[in-house]
Amino acid sequence: MSPYCRKRFSWSVTAIMLAGCGPPPVQHPIQSPEDARRNRLSASQVIGEAASALDSRGRVAFSAVPWRSTSPRRADSIAVAAARFKGQMGNARFDSLWGAPIAFSALRPCARKYYVLAVAEPAPLHVYRPVRLEFGPRWVVPLCLPSGESPVSVEVADGESALEISASSDFAGDFFISEGEYGLLESDRSYDAGLPLSPEQAAVFAVERTGRRVASVPVAIMVHPGSYGNRMPAKCMRWRIQLESPVRLRGRYGEYHTSEVYVRRERYCWGPLVLQVADSVQPDSGAIEFPVFSGRGPDREVTIGTAKVRFVLPLAFDSVAVVP
Repeated sequence: MSPYCRKRFSWSVTAIMLAGCGPPPVQHPIQSPEDARRNRLSASQVIGEAASALDSRGRVAFSAVPWRSTSPRRADSIAVAAARFKGQMGNARFDSLWGAPIAFSALRPCARKYYVLAVAEPAPLHVYRPVRLEFGPRWVVPLCLPSGESPVSVEVADGESALEISASSDFAGDFFISEGEYGLLESDRSYDAGLPLSPEQAAVFAVERTGRRVASVPVAIMVHPGSYGNRMPAKCMRWRIQLESPVRLRGRYGEYHTSEVYVRRERYCWGPLVLQVADSVQPDSGAIEFPVFSGRGPDREVTIGTAKVRFVLPLAFDSVAVVP
């Protein structure tokens, strides 16, 4: 077993989330000019399902996704309400990062949104709601200005919803009850299709590195650096790429013969692209910790509860290159 995997067998989480909170701003070069030119797939790079999903602009269309509680339309509504609320509360930080004033009231969902799979099965219902939402699947909804530019995106948890949206696309009632149901995140002008790494960029990279065509539509999966308890923003996803046939690859922990590869950015939300495969040894379950509240007022106590979660997607990866 690789040292990377061995570290991963003591999975635990302590997470208390705040509504609408995001990570610190990322002010790093997201992608190189070379990456930016490779944001379209050509017909010669795809086969089968991927070829059928490719449009005339070199973009892939996503078919129906297995959402659980939050429909695509509901995700759009929450995203627009989040932007309108941010505009009302002040947005100097976002304006500064974008380099120009953002008309938040004019933002609307861009042409494409993304569904990011969780690596574990849903946590039991007795787990504190913000923790369940944080580690479940999420929608990433890039929001566009009338010009077509996307200065922000909104993560929307696919879970039981407590938010109410008014007819004027505003939050109705107390938005704090969302408990992490959404998060508004800044975007960079170098993003492609509203993401640090678009599915087309990931697919083109896989084709160029392996010499194989892409056989199915790329799948977005949540990224957990180092341990399950660390979750990157959903927009910094890892893309699963299914190739037309197996290829021999070599990494730090061995050789692989597989048609399933993964692509992400080296620093998750920025940096060069990395080709990976799932490590040969994976944990099958782990413990998730969450706060348990008892009592009321000044006598309220907080203890830590524990629940077991079963992993359904890989967590440990090896960075690889084609065997000459």
